[in-house]
Amino acid sequence: MNKMMFKTMKPIPAFKGIFLLLLASFALFSCDNNDSETPEINTDQANIQVVNTMFAAFGKGDVKGMQQTASENTVWNYNGVPPIPYNGTYTGKEGVADFVSNIFSSVDVVSFKVNKIIAGDHNTVVVLGEEIQKIKSNGKLLTQSWVQVYTVENGLITRMEEYANTAVAAELFKN
Repeated sequence: MNKMMFKTMKPIPAFKGIFLLLLASFALFSCDNNDSETPEINTDQANIQVVNTMFAAFGKGDVKGMQQTASENTVWNYNGVPPIPYNGTYTGKEGVADFVSNIFSSVDVVSFKVNKIIAGDHNTVVVLGEEIQKIKSNGKLLTQSWVQVYTVENGLITRMEEYANTAVAAELFKN
């Protein structure tokens, strides 16, 4: 604001004056006059999009599509115990294929639902979901909620950790 504006301004009620002062301060501090900088990318949304792309591929049974969302050295870990057939740690793009193969060879996914996706600190994406699986070996239904924690770096999933009620799952996988 220049000095001339102050001379010609009419007095305004105090609360309006404070509001205008705050608004002007916000405008001054939030303006960036350096046009040479690259606009900031919202990495939270980009990381969520990577995970959503992976889920879309999973929903179609597109293992190659899932692999395209993962880094070469990705580590996927299903925190379970035997006799859950897809329990364990899987490494690399081939590990992603092995993980999915172990799931689809042992169960029919009756329903799979993502309830919430949360972007966290340090390239973390947390996904809350639920599913129903029909176990192929005995026909039992496994209904469970789960949490998956993804680390996304440079547009690729570098780590996935899944947590579910594995005690119930292990009991149902017993013949």
